[in-house]
Amino acid sequence: MKCPKCGEELRRSKKDPNYGLCDNCRKKFKWVDDYDEEDDEYIEEKPAKRKAQNSSSAKPYSKHKKKKSNGMVIGIVIALVVLLVAVAIILFFVKGRDKDKEKDSQPQNNQGVQEPSSEDATLNEQEQSHTALEPTDLTGTWRSEANEGAWMEATISADSISVDWVSDEGNTRSIYWLGTYTAPTEYVESYTWTSERNKEQTDTALMASTDDTKDFSYSSGKLRYSVSLMGTTTQMELAR
Repeated sequence: MKCPKCGEELRRSKKDPNYGLCDNCRKKFKWVDDYDEEDDEYIEEKPAKRKAQNSSSAKPYSKHKKKKSNGMVIGIVIALVVLLVAVAIILFFVKGRDKDKEKDSQPQNNQGVQEPSSEDATLNEQEQSHTALEPTDLTGTWRSEANEGAWMEATISADSISVDWVSDEGNTRSIYWLGTYTAPTEYVESYTWTSERNKEQTDTALMASTDDTKDFSYSSGKLRYSVSLMGTTTQMELAR
C-alpha cells in the first residue's frame, strides 16, 4: 500500500497492524489490504481525533457561557426592581413634604366656629366624671395619604410597631421600621413613646431606617413620626 500523500510505500505498524506508517510524511494511515487509489477509506487518523476533541471541548465552554449570561440577566432585573422601588419612595417623600409646606402656608379661617357654651362644658364634665374611661388603644393599621400610588403604612400590635413603604398601588412593600411599642396605661388625648429598632429584622432591609430608636407621637387622632431621606427630614402623619 502506498502513502496517499507522497506515494511512498507504507510499512505496516508493528504496534497496530491495522495502520501503515509513512517514513517520508511521518504520518499514520489506516491499512487497506486490497488498496485502490480511488477508495477513500484510508483516512489519516490524527486530524479526525483532533476534530472530535475540539468539538467536545467546545460544548462545555458554550454551556458555561450560557450560564454566565443568564446570571447577568437575573442580576440586571433585580437591580431594576430595586431602583424602581427607590424612585417611588423618593417621589412619595418629596411630594409629601411639598404638601406639608402648602398646608403650613395657608391661613387658617376660624370664622363660623362656635365656642362651646359654659353649659355644654359643664354637662361634658359631668358625663366624664360618671363614666370610667379605658386606656387609649392605638393598636390597628395606620396609613398616610397616598401620593402617586405610594404611601406609608404602620401596624401597631400589643407590644410592637411595624412601618412599611408601600408603592405600586399596594403591590410592593419595603420595611422601614420594626420596633417596640409601649401602650398607654390610662386614657389620654395625646401620647408619646420611644420605639427601639429590631436590628435583627431590619439590618438587611434596603429601605429600612438605621436609627437605633425612633419617637412616635399620637394626638388628635393622628400618628406622627419623622422620616429622614437624602439629608431632608419630613414629619409623617398617619390616620387609622
